[in-house]
Amino acid sequence: MRGISSNANTIDSRHINTRIRELEEWEALEGADEDLTPDEMEPDYLLAMEELDHLHDLRDEVKACDIDWNDGVTLIRSDHFERWVKYTFELRDETAWLYTHVDWAGAAEELKADFASVNYNRIEYLVRG
Repeated sequence: MRGISSNANTIDSRHINTRIRELEEWEALEGADEDLTPDEMEPDYLLAMEELDHLHDLRDEVKACDIDWNDGVTLIRSDHFERWVKYTFELRDETAWLYTHVDWAGAAEELKADFASVNYNRIEYLVRG
């Protein structure tokens, strides 16, 4: 699996869990040679371990918001939130006429009260709390 990008509009916690497991397996294999200094380690490995630290921090931050991480939660990039709210409501076809009459920015702003704010690589994401 590819790394988890902080440029993604949405991130699924189950994908993060998969990536954490992959990186922890790599860490277990590479970390077996504890005699190596960081200068002697592969640059890809060092970047992967930095990613692992960031993902652990993100997971811990979401869990600290009293959110059940393991059931799968969607993290929505804050600058994508209004589009996400609109898309979510557009999935309900029976009220399609309503979309041209809604203040989506206002609706998204009010809905933010139901979400917790977390950071991944200095990017704010919102997750339902």
